[in-house]
Amino acid sequence: MDLTILPLSDTILAILLATISSIASGLFGIGGGIFVVPSLNLFLSIFYPDLTHTMLIASTTSLINVSIVTGMTVYNRRKVLSEYTNKLMWLSPACALGGILGELTTRVLSDDAHHIIFFLFIILSLTSLIVTRNRHFKPLPIHLFTIIVFFIAIICVICGVGLTLLAFPLMIAFGSSKQEAAATCAFNSMISALFASLISFTQPHGQTALPIFYEDIFLPLIVCSLLLSYPFSQIGIFLNNQISQKNIMTALTYILVVIAVLHILSL
Repeated sequence: MDLTILPLSDTILAILLATISSIASGLFGIGGGIFVVPSLNLFLSIFYPDLTHTMLIASTTSLINVSIVTGMTVYNRRKVLSEYTNKLMWLSPACALGGILGELTTRVLSDDAHHIIFFLFIILSLTSLIVTRNRHFKPLPIHLFTIIVFFIAIICVICGVGLTLLAFPLMIAFGSSKQEAAATCAFNSMISALFASLISFTQPHGQTALPIFYEDIFLPLIVCSLLLSYPFSQIGIFLNNQISQKNIMTALTYILVVIAVLHILSL
């Protein structure tokens, strides 16, 4: 298998994705997986045509990036999160278990099935944003919300993304502020991605066990995330405080449309 090392291309892509992911994490609570997965999948399809499970590699790489980026955001939002300790104690086990089950599920999916599920996830996220926009409901009981988050965690980990795109509009619709929703989504995304990554890297599967995965794909992105996530997540948090809730939801909608087009191009 001829897998040519392209350090410059890898580094440029890694810097770009780490920067975008970090800003989005602070702004929305997104871990950046929605950008990383289709971009990395497209990159792998072009420069590493011999790889047969590009979606698996892209989603696995994305999850460890999500755990790092959202971890920095959680640290930056620790004062906000301290107000919701009881809620987080309910949600953490659900996110951890959902992350583990989601990771195990990816091991039985073909690359084509992975592509289809990711595209359906984008459509589901767009539908969630549109349906809940400008609507307000009574807050859900915490146990019911925990069950919903559990299934969201499974779906999102399969796709290699954080929970925000599905959970953020739901939390807004059920009465949470944009600050609470962004902080809680970042925390939940960190937990689910971290536990999924622990399974992935302690029990590597398929082409994620290849040295090329660590040398050319994984390391550049993770190093850039570690260096850039703290300052750029601060920028995202600043933007979250400045931009209205309506405009944040609108921005999420446009982002999903762009990602859907990008993913179609990578098929």
